[in-house]
Amino acid sequence: MSFTYKEWSDTIDRMAGKLLKDLKKGDRALLVYPPSIDFMLAFFACLRAGIIAVPVYPPNPTKLGKDIAQFVSIQGTSGAQVALTSTSYNWAKKAGGLRNMFSKSKTMRWPELKWIVTNKTPYEKLEDKNNTRLLLPAHQIDPSSVAFLQFTSGSTSAPKGVVVRHKNLAHNLTLISDALVGDDALGTPVVVSWLPQYHDMGLIGSWMGAMYTGGCGYYLSPISFMQDPVLWLKLMSRYKCT
Repeated sequence: MSFTYKEWSDTIDRMAGKLLKDLKKGDRALLVYPPSIDFMLAFFACLRAGIIAVPVYPPNPTKLGKDIAQFVSIQGTSGAQVALTSTSYNWAKKAGGLRNMFSKSKTMRWPELKWIVTNKTPYEKLEDKNNTRLLLPAHQIDPSSVAFLQFTSGSTSAPKGVVVRHKNLAHNLTLISDALVGDDALGTPVVVSWLPQYHDMGLIGSWMGAMYTGGCGYYLSPISFMQDPVLWLKLMSRYKCT
């Protein structure tokens, strides 16, 4: 799936408008997605609407072990009462719930959350019942306001949250841009990445970095990379990665 800048911008704007029907500015929302463009659309829609996104690793719905324990910990710490997800993950979560219901093993359960499927309506039809496009008015973002909450992986201890403000994000992206792009002679920056989207480097360096510098991004799933690491090198060559 690919988007032009205008299609991307308008889609985010309309999605932000729809989210504000269920949430309000300052609310926290867990972003629970498999690797996909749906995650990034939801993330930028949250930024646009003033909703504080909380990217998380999506627990395996069929095996609610350590993954769900960390998920519960992040939900409790962040105070999020809503989770944003995709159709495919929502279906897997429901199917996994039925499987666990009939399983003899004791597994942790999902916390009480309102789940919103953000891609349930086709992107080009993100409109209200009167077919009115839900475009938000332009607004000035306070650099000191919270952009999103970033949690550590929890591999060595309970996940710990970091408050990332808009000015922190802008400063970090400027440093990344200066260090990795710098020379205009290289032309348009091209990113080829398999890094997880909820991961700091994957989210900020790979996805937001490409947009911040006006570059292009080509992305594959971390699972695809693990199955065939050479694929990453082949894509670097094909798309002339800089």
